[in-house]
Amino acid sequence: SELETAKRFNSGVIGTKTDSREKKCVVKSLKIANIPADAHILDLPCGAGRLLPLLKRFGYKVTGADVSGYMLLQARRYAGPDGENCLKETDDLQVADVFQTGFKDKCFDAVLCHRLFQYFPESRLRQEALKELKRISKGPIVVSFRCNLRSEEHTSELQSHSFISYAVFCLKKKKKKNKIQKKKKKTL
Repeated sequence: SELETAKRFNSGVIGTKTDSREKKCVVKSLKIANIPADAHILDLPCGAGRLLPLLKRFGYKVTGADVSGYMLLQARRYAGPDGENCLKETDDLQVADVFQTGFKDKCFDAVLCHRLFQYFPESRLRQEALKELKRISKGPIVVSFRCNLRSEEHTSELQSHSFISYAVFCLKKKKKKNKIQKKKKKTL
């Protein structure tokens, strides 16, 4: 059942090399994106809350969102008083779909979208998701995903194995130059 899957979600990953590697990538991306400690970040999908304690350690106000209410139940248990105890009253967990989140325009300082895009085989789906994330974020959007690096060039023996890598990219909005800066350039 979906509830049983949600209960097992974190147990197979937390404390593994993959968990450590992914968290290091997320931390590095957040530093590169220069997101201030008091920023309001959306973690979508937050799943069972594995990254919530990490985000809270950096001082972020966090909204965790997932399409599954069962995952949010687990996230509340993992990050709440019975678990890591890192959630505060200002933090929130909500059911939301990446394609239509229901959040207001520009309501987050940044968005973290961890390990979701690998499930979107069509570029159209990734573009739709990015469009929605851009709509709700005032600042950077950090996207991380696992990618299959299999190639047609490999021998048939190698093709039977998946070569998984991890990719993280950060979309930052370009700063608009104000009219004064433009005029100064013209006069120089």
